Formats: sequence, C-alpha cells, structure tokens
Amino acid sequence: MAATQFIEKPSCQYCGRDDSLQECSRCQSAFYCSTDHKKKHWKVHRKTCGNKTAAINNTDAIITLENDLAGLLYKTVVASQAKSNQSLKRTKDGDICEIKPFINNVMTSEANLSHHNSKQHMAVSFQQPKKVKYHSLYAEKFIKNSSRCRVMSEDIINNLNKSGISVTDNFLGEKFGTAILDEVLSMYSSGVFTDGRLVCDKVKRDSSTVIRGDKIAWVNGSTTGCPHIYDFIEIVDLIIRQCKCNANNGEFGKRNIGGRTQAMVACYPGGGAQYVQHVDNPNKDGRCITSIYYLNKGWSEEQGGILRIFPTDNEEKVANIIPIFDRLIFFWSDRRNPHSVDPSYKTRYAITLWYFDQDEQERHRAKLGKVTIVQ
Repeated sequence: MAATQFIEKPSCQYCGRDDSLQECSRCQSAFYCSTDHKKKHWKVHRKTCGNKTAAINNTDAIITLENDLAGLLYKTVVASQAKSNQSLKRTKDGDICEIKPFINNVMTSEANLSHHNSKQHMAVSFQQPKKVKYHSLYAEKFIKNSSRCRVMSEDIINNLNKSGISVTDNFLGEKFGTAILDEVLSMYSSGVFTDGRLVCDKVKRDSSTVIRGDKIAWVNGSTTGCPHIYDFIEIVDLIIRQCKCNANNGEFGKRNIGGRTQAMVACYPGGGAQYVQHVDNPNKDGRCITSIYYLNKGWSEEQGGILRIFPTDNEEKVANIIPIFDRLIFFWSDRRNPHSVDPSYKTRYAITLWYFDQDEQERHRAKLGKVTIVQ
C-alpha cells in the first residue's frame, strides 16, 4: 500500500467552524473563525500557544455563567482543541485486521427500564483484558501513544472532579473518526435504528409532547460491520481503566467501576428532533459515567442539537456543548447533571457509553430482586 500523509483540516478552537478561519499570529497552529472567538479562547489557548507538541488538553472552562453570552442564540462551550503530532499525522491507511472480539463476561442488566428489550440492556464486564487486538492501524497508533493516553486520563479526572464534565476535542483524528462515521451511516441506511425510549415514561400516550426524538441502535463487540466502532469502544474502556487506576483520581476512587453498557449509536434526524431535560440515572441504577462521542462534520451553532448541561451544584452556570466531529465528553450520570439536547435542524450522530459502579448496580439489583446472570 502506498504511504500517504494526512494533515487534519483545521477548525475554530472556540466553536468548531471550519470556514473563514484565521490563525493565531503567535503560534500559527491554532485557528479561529473570528477575532471575537480568538479573544474568548485566549485564556485556554495561552497555556499551549507556541508549543506545537503539546499533549492533549481537556476543556479548561466548560461551564459558563448564563449571562456571559447573553443575547446569543446559542452559548458555546469553551473547549481546547490542542493537537498531538502523533494523532494528527498518519502515514498509512487503517486496514482492517483480523480480530477476536474480547468480552469477558456478559450479564443481564438490572435496570428497571421496562421500555427497552433485554439485548439493549446487556452490560459488558469491565475486566482488564490480557491483550486486545484492534481492527485498524488507527487504533494501534492511538494506543501506542501512551503519554497522550496518560495525559488525557489525568485531564478527564481533573475536569470531572472540578466541574463534573470533561470535553476532549480531536480525540481520534480525522481518518479514524471518519471510518467510525461511515459505519454509523451504513447502519442508519440499513434501517436498524429504532425510536429512543425513556427510563420513566410518565407522559400520557395521547400527549403531543415529544420528549425524545432520536433514533438508536445498540452495538457490541460481535456486531458485524462495525470494526472501527468496536475499536473506539476499546479505547474509551482503556481511558476509563487508566482513570480508575490513577492514584489521585478523586471521585473515581470512590467508585467501583466494573462494567459498561453496549454502545448506543444515536441519530437525531433533523426537523427539530430534540431530547428535553432529563437525568440519565435518576434511580441509582449503577450508571455513574456518561461518555458521548460526536460525529458531525462542519456542525455550526445555527444547526442546533447542542447538549446543554445544568450542573445542580451551581444553578447560575450551564455547559453548552456543540456536537462537533471528533469531540468526546464525559459527565457524571446521576442527578448532578440534568441535561437536554436542543432541537436539531440537521442530521446529528453520536455514540454513547455508560459505565457502571458495580456496588450501586448490585444494590439496585437487590432492591428489584434481580439476580446477576454471568455467561
């Protein structure tokens, strides 16, 4: 195979737009769509300005005061899109390799989510595999950059402990992210997506209120046609393991993270599809961390679909996260982070994983009289 060099297309480090860009005159490696966004992002960018080999940095100011951006249609999360040379330049295409999917144990979910079928609630045991075989060179190169993974996990720990929310941009790079997006588009065109359901459906059946407008499909290690999605899942698992094993991991140290759900691939089909304010885990069912990966190229504020998180520890603050391509976020799944998805006016794709606190999960099982089944 002929070797090719890839340099990722730049985008505004404040809002994610990729048109009408101007570069930072100092480092010439950061780009912005306007002088106003350059000024607003300087507090974050100045920490890496001039250092072109800086490791990935997570969001420094992901929560803003409600009145900071008053008058705008949408408020934007301030995210750092710091670049790693290893992750942004690739010398080979990501060929598909042979793989034997790794799933240690599979157990039935305890959750009282009666509107989902049992397959959707299967939970994957979260044990450290002896060796993971990845599908593509993209994943192998990502994993080999151990310093990048370590810095990323440290940033996630710090941001979750500080704000309960963490944002990482340019997570996998253009080619890896595009390979995942292609698989999602193929899934959607095949008709496997179904209407998203609710944890607790208290809306009357004859109500005209649309609580949740997304379409979803569930993916695990044995799902055919999804090799790069599987690689993505394994990489997020690795990062969570590193957060779990970190000696100074704050709340991670209080959680016995021992499993996760299958990956939920979601599509908001445009036309104003939304998800009203809700909490992922209002019933202490075990889910403690929500992870979402966005796959929307060229997404702008005007297209809607913004994830709005309302931390309960400070009612004057809100996080407004534009679902731009290759953005990965984490937040606590419990009542600390009520959130909503604004109406989307363009098709919007994302992949969500929920990680379980085993102790809370078992308490919930006991409460419901459920028995863990291990295959």
